[in-house]
Amino acid sequence: MKTMLFICSVLLYSSLASAQESAAKAEVPVDKWARKTILLIGAHADDDALSHGTLAMLQAHGNQIYIVTLTTGNVGTQDPNLSRTQLAEIRRQEELAALAELGIPGEHYIN
Repeated sequence: MKTMLFICSVLLYSSLASAQESAAKAEVPVDKWARKTILLIGAHADDDALSHGTLAMLQAHGNQIYIVTLTTGNVGTQDPNLSRTQLAEIRRQEELAALAELGIPGEHYIN
């Protein structure tokens, strides 16, 4: 049976002290996770940005990383000439480029 670990991006934003406390309670520390399937869920396309160091480490240890974003990122621009559809596509391409830098395949990005 394959183990899937769910990581909410909000949890990854917690302070270092809080993360160390949680890791101390974990059966296996995060930096020892290997050959697992990990799912990070965030509301916005860039919610995983503060987690890229952890994601890169997990990817390097042979874990399968999946990123799920719950919105398309189609709002939040001051450019009146940019449509919501265009902005959503820009945000998607930015996310795919960032994940590629981490070695996470584009097909592991779910939006």
